[in-house]
Amino acid sequence: MRLAEVISAVFSGNAQGLAGNFEIYYANVANSWELGLIPLDRAINSFAERIIMQGDAVIRSIEITEQNGDSIKYLLSNHNFPTELNADEQALFSLR
Repeated sequence: MRLAEVISAVFSGNAQGLAGNFEIYYANVANSWELGLIPLDRAINSFAERIIMQGDAVIRSIEITEQNGDSIKYLLSNHNFPTELNADEQALFSLR
């Protein structure tokens, strides 16, 4: 599985795509959660030891720990949820 496919699986909630390529753990604490991914795929495992996502109603952080011990942490904020779908989004939900 390529990194782009992994990221897509994470953000789309594709549990089946993740389960085949990662050992997964989930913890729910108070009003937040943590999802940990330990790569089984050799290509991903060659650079990432683990990926940890934390959040509540939305993803708040993603931390990637590399095999050499370095880590990268992305903090996500200022989430914006429009009250209505735009025309392109509405078309995705229309019956054809």
